[in-house]
Amino acid sequence: MINQDFEKFVQNEMDSDCKTLLAVSGGVDSMVMMDMFYRRGLPIAIAHCNFKLRGEESDKDTEMVKAYAESLSIPLYCQYFDTELYAQQNNLSIEMAARELRYQWFNELAEKHGYPQIAVAHHRDDSLETFVLNWARGTGIRGLTGIKAKNLNVVRPLLTISRAEVVAYAKDHKIPFRHDSSNDSDAYLRNIVRHKVLPNIDRINSQARNNMQQSIDYLQQVEKVYDWAIEMAKKNVLSEVQGEVRIMKEPLLSFVSPEQLLYELLYPYGFHPRQIHKVLSSMEGSISGKEFYANNHRLRCERDFLVLETGHEVLDKHSYSVDLNDDFIASPIKMKIEKMNWNADSVIPRTKERVLLDVDVVDEQLILRRWEKGDRFKPLGMKGFKKLSDYFIDRKWTSKQKESCWILCNQKDIVWIVGERLDDRYKVTSSTKQVYSITLVGL
Repeated sequence: MINQDFEKFVQNEMDSDCKTLLAVSGGVDSMVMMDMFYRRGLPIAIAHCNFKLRGEESDKDTEMVKAYAESLSIPLYCQYFDTELYAQQNNLSIEMAARELRYQWFNELAEKHGYPQIAVAHHRDDSLETFVLNWARGTGIRGLTGIKAKNLNVVRPLLTISRAEVVAYAKDHKIPFRHDSSNDSDAYLRNIVRHKVLPNIDRINSQARNNMQQSIDYLQQVEKVYDWAIEMAKKNVLSEVQGEVRIMKEPLLSFVSPEQLLYELLYPYGFHPRQIHKVLSSMEGSISGKEFYANNHRLRCERDFLVLETGHEVLDKHSYSVDLNDDFIASPIKMKIEKMNWNADSVIPRTKERVLLDVDVVDEQLILRRWEKGDRFKPLGMKGFKKLSDYFIDRKWTSKQKESCWILCNQKDIVWIVGERLDDRYKVTSSTKQVYSITLVGL
């Protein structure tokens, strides 16, 4: 069955005469994928990433992949990444940093060496896990369609094959593979779904995974209809006047679902659903002059339309109000906010992506802005003040890092160099009763 599914995918979704670059980590999924390509005699090369996250374990993965590729005379490209440094410099989670690094490198290899297709080893269970995670977080129709079998130059030839079938294939053909110990930890949400949620769903119905996959297949068809309807609606709503991109109020509000259409128009520019809801409310109330920001975009509300402006200068010339009573801030950077009780037994997080502020010493309304010359703060753990310019020098920040730095302020005081260092005046102390927890969302 597994060979039939693979053969069907190669015939229907790939150009079997073209060279394919295989992403091989050393895990059972990618090693099985490599074997299936090799046995069929397809032209391939291997790309292996060592993210330096698991020490000796990562190095042994690399050694095994190199040895196996050499035994089969398959061309191999290997790259080592300082993933933790990249995550820190770009305010990303480790998972997102690794994803960006590998796909950037895969595409560079594909372009340089002429590989029209990049194959990755996601299988059916990976797609089901994505479905469950997105459903639990809250998502639209696209989040419920699982992982796509083909996305631009990336193909996933194992996507209709279950994890159990992959493991059985590896045993039957005596294929070596390495086990990633991080896959055993419930510190990652995906592992919780893999080890606890899906096995319990299996108890409800032995065919649950097959049924879930059928639902995903159905929703992928529904998505095509949805996309067609949205594209038709955009033609009536969008216009360009004197170089301005305008969203016309009357046809938008006449659409069967104005908020959903507005979501599709604005979300690609970084506007968050809660923010989009506020935009729609301002349109329904005929409020003009109100502005909304996301990434390097500004949305300006006029009487009969919205104006979308783009450019870094739009963002950098503004400061932004942050209401700590909101649970999410979408622009200019994404932040999750929680107010919670605090006691002596609570644990202070040791991560740059999250900060805790004592409720009693901070205002509910803060300001988010770019850093300015002359700014100074009291770094956490220090008694005296330090200029930000000197702090950046000590940290050996590049010009790019300084230019992209955001500062969270309580009136004129600096509270947090976002994603970097808290001001000592706003830290949690033994007398703290409540805190605001602010977490950067890399999503």
